[in-house]
Amino acid sequence: MRTVLTIDEMRELSRALRDVFAFLSSLRGRVAAAAQIRNPQVPTALSESLAAHLLQSGSLLPQAIQVRCARDGGDLEGELPDGHTLSIEVKATGEAGRQRVTKKDLEADLLIWIDFGSYFVNPEVRQVSVVRMSHPGRYITRVGEISYHDFLKACVRAEGQEIALREVDIQALFEEAPTSDQRQDA
Repeated sequence: MRTVLTIDEMRELSRALRDVFAFLSSLRGRVAAAAQIRNPQVPTALSESLAAHLLQSGSLLPQAIQVRCARDGGDLEGELPDGHTLSIEVKATGEAGRQRVTKKDLEADLLIWIDFGSYFVNPEVRQVSVVRMSHPGRYITRVGEISYHDFLKACVRAEGQEIALREVDIQALFEEAPTSDQRQDA
């Protein structure tokens, strides 16, 4: 059964991904044929867990909501204080900036798109862009591949409360949370 990662687990996974990207970059510098090796995708567990954390902290909605992994085959589901359940789909991109949008994504109550950009490639980068779009089917009209740039164009058509764009310093988020070693020492 899938679970939302803790901040500690997200930190560890993020570090591991940065190590993988650094290794691939180094390898490509030494072995010409290594240029044929693709960078890994952002793991679903990382993007969904980051989205869940941001929703639970109140960073993406006017109020914080409880979030868990979806039980119906979707990505996440959130529970509003009035008991209403929101279907939440999550997309993540890196430097390539492209994702596949499905019918399920367009039918969701919320679509969260996290653009990591060069975060995994460049250790100096601390921030990622996070967009929350309510009722994405109103603004994105077809399924298929879409670039982050085109997704942002669709966001321009969205009404004020239907959209939120945040630059999130995930390094600060990771630094604020104690590591598992620090918790054991306490």
